[in-house]
Amino acid sequence: MEFLALNPTLYTPEDWAGKLVAGNSSVLQVAQQEKINLLGENPLALQPIGAMLFR
Repeated sequence: MEFLALNPTLYTPEDWAGKLVAGNSSVLQVAQQEKINLLGENPLALQPIGAMLFR
């Protein structure tokens, strides 16, 4: 049986927002995918750039 490697990267909300605004392709791809919020809501969804991406 083959397993998929998982290499998580953690960003602070400020780092995430900066990468999102800068157009980081990895961050944009993750931002546009559906998510399940396990704890609370997405803090960037309340900000203007986040509101456009997290509809």
